[in-house]
Amino acid sequence: MIDAEPAVLTERRERVLVITINRPEQRNAVNAAVAEGIAAALDELDGDAELSIGVITGAGKGFCAGMDLKAFVTGERPWAGDRGFAGITQRSAAKPIIYSPSRMPTPLPTASNTDSAVRPNACLGPQTNG
Repeated sequence: MIDAEPAVLTERRERVLVITINRPEQRNAVNAAVAEGIAAALDELDGDAELSIGVITGAGKGFCAGMDLKAFVTGERPWAGDRGFAGITQRSAAKPIIYSPSRMPTPLPTASNTDSAVRPNACLGPQTNG
């Protein structure tokens, strides 16, 4: 069955790229489509000089349940090329990322790779940049 909605949504808000894991019925569990979508979003973030920061959030009630085990047992692997699991653990973005378990606050806090606000969620693993 093919989902009608993309597994990952992106939205530009001035210099911010909001990246939303969009599988609320599966508690935003990471499958191959999510990994590829996050990797593509990070490529967009890094490749556009007009973007300064990324915010990763989840649709619905939860941020991310971790790996989609139902997909995994069928042989699906949630890795995306050299970016690794979830499209982020092996090679993150070169620009700062905020992991926002709830809807993005307004106004968006500023952060850099050394700020305490920039922390990966356990679902997505450690950032490898910085």
